[in-house]
Amino acid sequence: HDWIVRSFPLLREACIASLHDSAITRGRITASEDAGEAETRHQETVRIIQIGASREALTEALHRIGVLRNKIVEGGLGLMQSLTTVKRAKTITASYRIAGSTYEMQISAGIDAENIVWLTNQASDMALYEAVAHRVFRAGVEDMPYKLYRAVEAVRAKCGQLVLPQGIFGDDDLHRTSAVEQKELTKTSSNAASAATGHGKKILGQVVTPNPAPFPRVKPQDFASSEKLTTRQMNVRPRNPIPGTNSGVRNTVLEEKEKTQLKSENYAFHCQACLGRHQPDKLTPAYTYLWEPSYRAGHLEAHHVKHLQNQGALGAGNLLVLCEYHHDFLGDQLDQEDLLGRLRVAKKATRMFSKDLEGKEKKKVDGCEIDVPVDVSPFIITIFFTNEHVAAWLDRAENVLANESELEVDE
Repeated sequence: HDWIVRSFPLLREACIASLHDSAITRGRITASEDAGEAETRHQETVRIIQIGASREALTEALHRIGVLRNKIVEGGLGLMQSLTTVKRAKTITASYRIAGSTYEMQISAGIDAENIVWLTNQASDMALYEAVAHRVFRAGVEDMPYKLYRAVEAVRAKCGQLVLPQGIFGDDDLHRTSAVEQKELTKTSSNAASAATGHGKKILGQVVTPNPAPFPRVKPQDFASSEKLTTRQMNVRPRNPIPGTNSGVRNTVLEEKEKTQLKSENYAFHCQACLGRHQPDKLTPAYTYLWEPSYRAGHLEAHHVKHLQNQGALGAGNLLVLCEYHHDFLGDQLDQEDLLGRLRVAKKATRMFSKDLEGKEKKKVDGCEIDVPVDVSPFIITIFFTNEHVAAWLDRAENVLANESELEVDE
């Protein structure tokens, strides 16, 4: 593998054709057991890709991270502009006919002849970027799906939040409801309310169920080079950065995306310390205020274990999702190196999350638990991590060490 990586550029310079480039437009995607429209976040991503490709904003964002226009195949921009929607299916098959033979393989995502992006029910959120990158970019660009993701998020930051037509797409992202959509929901519920009370009828959304996916391979400098969201876009108060620290690089697009991925897709708007103590159903009794993900979301915080003012890193590898109570309780009692050591020998654990309003159907999420000593009662706090979150912590720690070693060598 290492030999191929080193030699590939030399092969391209010698004009030796790439099998990927030869077959890139010859594949046929077949989806079986159509499961309907994918979640709103995926529809938003496709709209952002369409907007970015049509306005050259996407090619500009790619250029800033080192992907030149000549890496896009002929017709690639047109394909991105023509994407229609994102749908789910039980299985997706890619068929290729090369040199008179037909080859088939099962894939997690792909784009069919009608420019529909298909995702399997188990596909990670990065699978959409992988499907587009496979069709649009030439071979030889390292980590192309991740670079496309970075470019799309940069375009998203400039576009702001999109308002998609209601009632068309399935939505399990209650926290992504825009201000306009929320206003419409409020108006609708108010019209249906009793004139005697003046209160709107409660609208119950879908249950948010975790769907953990691997975090992209990133280095500390990737966050610093990411576009920054303005405090107005984030609807938060501006903070004055502390000189000589990392606090001035907060609010990057990449980290805010990972915060959302942690809160929603890993923990379904639950606190990791609360999950360390109880199963989700026990934490959120039905028809109480805690049962509603939209209420819980407002009381969750992404905590940097190693504080930014102490040169802590950005991203999932230095973050915990904590409720306000545990954030105040644990904020200054956690040590990054101590947690890393405990994660390396952590005991396996699972949590069962409801998939329906009645809690009859459950989804098992695999992960681990670590016990962290604290200096006040109860003296031990158990914290639950998904496997994907653990991998981000351990992988990012190695990247930080490698980066520090490179800096020492350079000096």
